[in-house]
Amino acid sequence: MYKVLQACLYLWLYLLVELGLYEAVLQRPKIFFSASYTTFLTGEAVLLECQAPADSTIHGYKFFKNNNEVPGTGASSRSKYKISLAKNSDAGSYTCLYYISDARGRQESEVSFPVFLSIIDQPSTPSLLVNPEQSLYFEGETVTLECVHSNINSMITYHFYKDTSKVQSYQDTSKSQHHIASLSTKDSGTYDCEYLVLGHQRTIPSGKSKQQTITVTALSAPPLLKFLPSYSAFIIGENLTMECEAPSPVPVTLYRIYKEEEELKGPSAHKGIYALQNVTRAVQAEYYCMYWSPKSNREIPSIPSPTKELYVIEGSLLWLIAIGVGAGIAVLIIIVALIYWVLLAKKDTKKDIEVSKPVRDGGCKVTSL
Repeated sequence: MYKVLQACLYLWLYLLVELGLYEAVLQRPKIFFSASYTTFLTGEAVLLECQAPADSTIHGYKFFKNNNEVPGTGASSRSKYKISLAKNSDAGSYTCLYYISDARGRQESEVSFPVFLSIIDQPSTPSLLVNPEQSLYFEGETVTLECVHSNINSMITYHFYKDTSKVQSYQDTSKSQHHIASLSTKDSGTYDCEYLVLGHQRTIPSGKSKQQTITVTALSAPPLLKFLPSYSAFIIGENLTMECEAPSPVPVTLYRIYKEEEELKGPSAHKGIYALQNVTRAVQAEYYCMYWSPKSNREIPSIPSPTKELYVIEGSLLWLIAIGVGAGIAVLIIIVALIYWVLLAKKDTKKDIEVSKPVRDGGCKVTSL
C-alpha cells in the first residue's frame, strides 16, 4: 500500500512539471512597509519589504508599482525596495513576488496582495496671530491667539505653547484660536503654536510658528476720591466739588469720575475735578474715580478708588439733628454740673466738721466761737 502512495506522489509531481504548474506550489509572499504606516511625507524615505516563506530558498525578488515592474528590481536578490526621497509621483499600489532557480529553470511565486503608498506634502509652518496686537497689555484685558496655516483636507488638532510648555488652559484642540478673557501678569511670556495632521495611521506635526511675545503689566495704584467740603452729608441746595487724587509722583494723562458705573461728563472731569451746584437727592449715590498713566505708548488704567457715598438731606431735617445733638450736649453738661456740685458740697461739709472740733492748749479746753 505504501509503495502505491509513493508512486502516486511521483506521478503528481511529474504532471506538475510537465504541465508548467510548478509555480502554484510556491506560496504567495507578503509585502509591507517597514514603518507602521502607509502615508509618507514628500522627502521622507520609504522602505518596502517582500517576505517569502521561511522554508524557501530564494534567488531573487521583483517589485511592481501599479502592476508595472519597478525598474532595477527584477535581477535583485534583495527583499527590500527603498525610495530615498519620496515624491508625489511615487504614490500608488505596490506588489512583489519572489523566484527560485533550479534544474527545472526559474519559477516565480504568485504576486503578493497589494499595499498602497500615499504621499502628502509637508505641512506648512503656521503663523501665530495676536489680536489685538499691542506692545504692552494691562491686567484684565482680553487677547486672542490664532494659529493660521494653509488649507488642509484632513483632521487637524492644535497646540499652543507658552515659554516652550503647552498652554494648559487651552482645552478644545480642534479650534485654531485660544481666547484669554482676562489677562494677568502670569500670562506674560513667549508664545508659539503648531498643528497636527491626523487620519493617516500616524500623527504628522507641522513646524512651530514664529514666536510672539506678550507682556502684561499690573494696573496702577488706586487714587483717592475727595468731597470738598469734606462733609459726610450735604443739604439740598449746597454746592459740592469732587476731586480725584492720584498717588504721587505718578504721571497722569486722564482722570474719570463715575457715579455707579456711569462716567460723569464735565469741563474739568478729565482733570480729576467735578463740581455739583445746588445738589438734590438725585445725586445721592456711590462715586469712585480712576486715572490713566502713560507706559510703553499705552495709557494704563489704575485700580478704581474706594467708593465714596454721597448723602443729601433736607435742611429742616438737619435742624432737627442739630437740635437733638444740642439737647444731648446740654443734658451732658447738666449732669456734669450736678456731679461737680455734689462733690463740692461734700467737701465743704467735711471742712466745717473739722473746724468745730475742741482744741486743748496747755491743759485748757478752748472752744472756738
